[in-house]
Amino acid sequence: MSSLSKACLEISNSIKGFRLSRSQSSESGTSSRESMLSVRSATNSISRVFKSATSRVRGGFDQQQPTAPPQRQRPPSASRYYDKAMLALASNYPRTAKDLLQDGTFLTKFFRYFTPIERCLLGQVCIAWKNILYERGWWNGILVVIRCKESPLDEREKLYRSLSQRAIDSICLMHATDADMEHLIINVPSQLRSVSLKQCNITDSGLEMLLAKLPSIYRLELVGCNELTEAGFWSSLTSSVISLTVADCINFADDAVGAVSQLLPSLHEFNLQAYHVTDAALAYFTSKQSNTLSVLRLTSCWELTNHAVVNIVQSLPNLTVLSLSGCSKITDDGIEIVAETLKNLRILDLSWCSRITDSSLEAIACDLNLDELTLDRLGVYYCC
Repeated sequence: MSSLSKACLEISNSIKGFRLSRSQSSESGTSSRESMLSVRSATNSISRVFKSATSRVRGGFDQQQPTAPPQRQRPPSASRYYDKAMLALASNYPRTAKDLLQDGTFLTKFFRYFTPIERCLLGQVCIAWKNILYERGWWNGILVVIRCKESPLDEREKLYRSLSQRAIDSICLMHATDADMEHLIINVPSQLRSVSLKQCNITDSGLEMLLAKLPSIYRLELVGCNELTEAGFWSSLTSSVISLTVADCINFADDAVGAVSQLLPSLHEFNLQAYHVTDAALAYFTSKQSNTLSVLRLTSCWELTNHAVVNIVQSLPNLTVLSLSGCSKITDDGIEIVAETLKNLRILDLSWCSRITDSSLEAIACDLNLDELTLDRLGVYYCC
């Protein structure tokens, strides 16, 4: 068999429908004319197969070429509206740094990275920044301190208008008088929620006027207001107050605690620092405060003893925060009563209670499940 015949036979094995006869390839007596016919037939078959495959591949490439979608012609009116819409969309985005620093959306996110003090300075840059920073929500939780002796009335009027625009609802007045109270009430709308008066010379009538004209006040702090009397608390306190702090008011004594317990049925937090309050003051609290009053801080109430602790646990069994800091007459017996009774207690402050020893700590460890315990300047190290 010639090499051409062998090649044809090899190719024919991989071509469907084309086989060379084994008898023809194995017979040695086949004539040369029949061999040439077989070779010519195989050659023609191979040529047809190659041409068919080439046409299929070429057709496949033609089908894979992407064709451009037909262009739709917009009518002139639609094209005009389309151009206007695209122009309006593009105009909503700042194109320069100056436009960016005037864009309200950007500035709203930008100002979040600054502290309230820094925002006060940023509000002075330009009108656009001021208008954004004067919107509600930027000044939540901010306490504005006003020193009445150092601030003239005209400056305070501007400040009060600014507080109204920014919806600031917490204010602290220092060294204020009854006249300053009246000026505050006239210029500040009834949006105030928290008022702190420190080292003020206001009288009972000034406090009564403040709480009567601004009934929205729910948090009141009085520090160093020595002109206030116990009668003033009876005539001034309103039921809207749920958080009360009294410190260094020399006329605040047992009868004033009675006013607090009787006039504030919704009281939630009571912070007291008074030198003349005795055990009898805590007896004014009754069971009607047990469901509302959960925070009681008695700081440096030197006259309180274990009898006061007994009154507390009987009237206020649901306390979650209790501070007896500086109540130096309270002993281990009182703390053991606290540990046995106040099961909802989570924060306890016993700092500067010098008569407390490791016996109290053992009771606390066994009976209470506290989140925070303050022990400072105790007599624990005297006991081993």
